[in-house]
Amino acid sequence: MERNSDTVSTPQDQAKPATILVAEDDRINQLVARKMLGTLFPKARVIEAVDGEQAVTLYREHQPDLILMDLQMPRLDGYAATRVILEEARSSGRHTRVVALTAGLVHGERERCIEAGMSEFLSKPLDQDTLKNVVESLIGPTLL
Repeated sequence: MERNSDTVSTPQDQAKPATILVAEDDRINQLVARKMLGTLFPKARVIEAVDGEQAVTLYREHQPDLILMDLQMPRLDGYAATRVILEEARSSGRHTRVVALTAGLVHGERERCIEAGMSEFLSKPLDQDTLKNVVESLIGPTLL
């Protein structure tokens, strides 16, 4: 669509696509998440971390709109990485959303994720429709 000089741009016209950080140490799960996100949200930028420490570093560098955080990772688990990220987000005035990713449903795990400040909880293997609904509910379709 061509714009003329009389057209006023809206904030949505100027909005940059969402950035989604996938923190997952299993390469197959990481590939599945990246492919699903690419299919569902082709405009979104997906960045990847293989452990909790790298997730914190990439958060600092890219300030993603959403983080998909595996709970069991080497070097720094998903709970600890989330606490660091959310503390930094609060101190800078950002509202960062973290979605827990877990392979098992251990009794009390959902509650522990919420206590750690995570916004939502997804079980692996990921379901494409559920992933779509959760991502859209947390960051909105206009950024995707």
